[in-house]
Amino acid sequence: LLRTASAAGVAYSPDGSLLAASLWSRDSGGVMVWDTASGEELFLLDRPLEGMPKVSFSPDGTRLFASTEIDLFGWEISVTDTGAVTVTNPVALTGYMTNTSGLYNVTVGHMSFSPDGTRMAVAHWKGAPTVFDLATMTEVLRLEGHAVNCRDVAYSPDGSLLATAGDDFTVRVWDTETGRELLNIATPNSQVYGVDFSPDGTGLVTADEYGLMNVWDPRSGEKLLTVTSDVGSFWGVRYAPSGRSLVTPMADGTVRSWDAEAGNLLVTYAGHTGSVFDAVVSPDGTQLASAGSDGTVRIWTTGLVGELGAFSLGPGSMALGIEYSPDGRHVAVGDMVGLASVWDP
Repeated sequence: LLRTASAAGVAYSPDGSLLAASLWSRDSGGVMVWDTASGEELFLLDRPLEGMPKVSFSPDGTRLFASTEIDLFGWEISVTDTGAVTVTNPVALTGYMTNTSGLYNVTVGHMSFSPDGTRMAVAHWKGAPTVFDLATMTEVLRLEGHAVNCRDVAYSPDGSLLATAGDDFTVRVWDTETGRELLNIATPNSQVYGVDFSPDGTGLVTADEYGLMNVWDPRSGEKLLTVTSDVGSFWGVRYAPSGRSLVTPMADGTVRSWDAEAGNLLVTYAGHTGSVFDAVVSPDGTQLASAGSDGTVRIWTTGLVGELGAFSLGPGSMALGIEYSPDGRHVAVGDMVGLASVWDP
């Protein structure tokens, strides 16, 4: 267990050697970074992180980012000849994330990186998601169209498309070279909590607050599939690595797996006693980990259905975010009571 302030987000570096957690409290905040092999705390990057900050490494592991309700911070990460990890060239991008809607959004500052690792898209309070060049950290595109804040953003696997979900009840698809809007998909009176492209790029899934999930053709806008939940909100959605199933954390305390083509319910993972905030499939597709408002992390098999383990984060805790290490051997969790923790599933 790694003692921190409240750890709203966690992220592994691409090679799995570092773990970062975004910390926030009334008195202080920042990003804590650990060596995953030894558990040693390497450094605290002191920055005022508010709300529910997110943290992410660039695809090549040379940059680390933290986002808040109003600001985006970045650092360059390098390793010396002696193996020491150093942090240089801090960047602060402020003023991009002014709240224009008056709504509270727990997924402010979501980041998505282009597959070639050259660009980063950020969804934030302002209606226009912003795309940055990672080499220069300059703005290269501002995607004008959403009337209010954006809740999620995702690059397609080939990097040619960018999908955004806005609180103006639309999902939009953009050309990543020109910034031109290609599709405007209406989601009437419903906030979409998550968007994700299928691994082959032929499907774009959206899931909303009223328990409606749709899969779209991201180029034509044709609706390919509709799934309706009978138990309330989808808190998000992700394709499994195989692309054959969709995983949704649910408001009723379950995680559900759906056939990505037919839409039928494959598996219901039940065990949490409160809403499930996040769920992720392991890199090899054999396990699923879930983080709940009941303060537990649960690990499930995706083949023969069964719970492999349940870990309590302590009284009064809520597990907010969860991520597998790149090799699938460990699970990192961020929670509300002051712990970032790593578990052997």
